[in-house]
Amino acid sequence: MSWAERLRRWRRSLRGTLALHLGVTVALAMLGLFAVVDHLVDAELYRRFDAGLAARAQALATYLGAPGTSPQVAIETLMPQFRVQGHTDFYQVWDGRGAVLARSASSRARDLELPPQQAASNVYYDLRLPDGHHGRALARTLPLPPDDTRGTLLLVVAEEREALDALDRRLHSILLVGSGGTLVLVLVLTAWSIRRRLAPLDAFGRAVAELPLD
Repeated sequence: MSWAERLRRWRRSLRGTLALHLGVTVALAMLGLFAVVDHLVDAELYRRFDAGLAARAQALATYLGAPGTSPQVAIETLMPQFRVQGHTDFYQVWDGRGAVLARSASSRARDLELPPQQAASNVYYDLRLPDGHHGRALARTLPLPPDDTRGTLLLVVAEEREALDALDRRLHSILLVGSGGTLVLVLVLTAWSIRRRLAPLDAFGRAVAELPLD
């Protein structure tokens, strides 16, 4: 008997039907669990990342003095992550006419990318940083008093996200290996359980087959 014939007979048998249905059910359940956990982990990682960007943007907005005050101490002195050697955090400020008012030393005089559209006062987006790495940024519009000649301030704070992406990939691998291992273990235990539970029926079938036809 060929393997194809044995496979067809197994699929038509009670054992094969139970194993196939349970296997598909478990596989779909594990796939759904993987998708839900992956989504929740990604959402939490980006929520924390965006919360850090928002905190730095708020600190910069306070430091720059939206009403028009002129800061005396360089921001790099207070926040060393914006220094040249830091190369992980960046910021840039434009006025209402598009003129650059300030930028971080880590930018090395290069402009940060602006969001595709500034439809809200706070916009999170991904971008390529001045040092060539992948990053994530927050663009925040700061309103000014009517008598301020700058009109409005557009503040962009960005941070390198390659460490976050590496952590995300590592967590994906762990989830994938864990889900795959659990699925294989469940299928093996299911096959063993079906074989054990149907053993009496197998014995009954063999006994019936040995009965004399007359």
